[in-house]
Amino acid sequence: MRIFFLLYIISFSVYSQFQKPKVKQDTAHTLIKKEEVSKEKKTEKTSFRDKPFFDKIYFGGNANFGVGNITFISLSPLIGYQLTERISFGPGFIYSYYKNNNLRYSYHTYGVRLFARCDIIYNIYVYTEYEYLTNNLQIKNNAMFVGVGYFQPIYKRSGFMLTALYNLLYKGINDYYPSPLDIRFGFIF
Repeated sequence: MRIFFLLYIISFSVYSQFQKPKVKQDTAHTLIKKEEVSKEKKTEKTSFRDKPFFDKIYFGGNANFGVGNITFISLSPLIGYQLTERISFGPGFIYSYYKNNNLRYSYHTYGVRLFARCDIIYNIYVYTEYEYLTNNLQIKNNAMFVGVGYFQPIYKRSGFMLTALYNLLYKGINDYYPSPLDIRFGFIF
């Protein structure tokens, strides 16, 4: 019995010496897979400059409304172009309708805006915008907004934005805006 046990131990040790270690084989296989995956990722990643023109375009804007004795409806879509991964700019359009039922008074306001946005860190950006407004009463208004904002992504390039702006050209009671501070909430897709 001892001889069989001794032969079994010797044969097991000889067998194990001629076997390829599984760990090294799996490691080699894993290394090959990692190299293949990294090659695929390199081919998938393209530089920002290589992106097509229309992949650098985005749309967004704001919409506001209030209904009651005073009715206020405002739409301001925008079109943006990403100049770099962090800097974008573009035009926007503004339309608003105001009606005061108590005074039987209403007007339409139209305008254009040019904006620039620079992403600073994470989802925080600085923002500037020049705006020109006129209405059917021939009242004209200029505004130069500067401020900061936060962008919350939802899916790929779309998300919500919250921006706090200050109007550098605010004129007080004769201004279109009731305050030099303007808080905006919008959507980009």
